[in-house]
Amino acid sequence: MGHENEIAELIGLTPVSEEGNKKERQDSELRLEQVLDLMPYLDFISDVAADAVSSMQLKEMQKAGVISETADLEDDMITMQSVYKAIAVSSLVGGFSIALQLGLVTNNAIASDIAIKKLEDEDGF
Repeated sequence: MGHENEIAELIGLTPVSEEGNKKERQDSELRLEQVLDLMPYLDFISDVAADAVSSMQLKEMQKAGVISETADLEDDMITMQSVYKAIAVSSLVGGFSIALQLGLVTNNAIASDIAIKKLEDEDGF
């Protein structure tokens, strides 16, 4: 449990007791169970966010001259996307699990089916 207290102290929070840590872990497991049905959606949104932020960062680095247009950045891009996805999914899961617990969002209010409408071409066909 020392790890959690190190982080708490670094950000100016009061250290957590053994009992408090145990209770928070139990509560966290209950919140995560409530968000399980939303995980495919949250995972997808996290991928989109990670791709967008990684692409924007790469373009800004190129504009600033930090990297060249021809640099081989595939490994760096994968690493950036992984980091940004971890941040996004953690934020979304945390936010939705708490919102569900507080009743701000309900699981049955989100549709899981997406209707795809065929777009007509310019001639209306």
